[in-house]
Amino acid sequence: MRQIIRQNSIFFILLTFYLVVGGILLLNHQKGELELWLNQRHTPLGDVFFKYVTFLGDGTFCLIMGGILLFVRFYYALLALLPLLSGLVAQLFKRTIYANAGRPKSFFGNDPSLNFVSGYEFEHLSCCNSFPSGHTTTAFAVFLAFAFIVRSSYLKALFFCLAVCAAISRVYLLQHFFVDTYFGAILGTTTMCLFLWWLEHKKVGESALMQKRLG
Repeated sequence: MRQIIRQNSIFFILLTFYLVVGGILLLNHQKGELELWLNQRHTPLGDVFFKYVTFLGDGTFCLIMGGILLFVRFYYALLALLPLLSGLVAQLFKRTIYANAGRPKSFFGNDPSLNFVSGYEFEHLSCCNSFPSGHTTTAFAVFLAFAFIVRSSYLKALFFCLAVCAAISRVYLLQHFFVDTYFGAILGTTTMCLFLWWLEHKKVGESALMQKRLG
């Protein structure tokens, strides 16, 4: 585990900073305040950007990247698909322990002062199963996996930033509260670390099959 953290130190340094700042924000703001602050700063560019960047935390993105990476190395494809399990863990929490956690839709109601993005209007939003954010969980898991694959610190930092963008998109689109994405980031990173530790411990990536690729 230490080796995984050491090899991806920039990712975990940025994550630590994100969690510290995020924790301070959560401690100093009531539920709904951060969401309203961000909602009041909608822009046409932001609407387009976050509408599409949110799909970085979708299971379909993992499937697409897994399919592409089959032509690079089977092991990399496996790493791209494992975040689907992280997403399933989030769903387990959402539908059992936190099944009654309401989303911004049920918290704010159909407030006319709220800004909605096309395709994410009030009537299209979910009302429950808010905690934790599944998209954020998956995004942090998949981009940690990508950070593990590459050697460049710049790319590792970029992958972290993309995970954060996916998390922000969930709040921007009024799909989640910031606290949902905060703990989604923790869950996604933790589960992916455990997957990576197990795979490295068992030397799965060194097997002849995992070294192969399509084509």
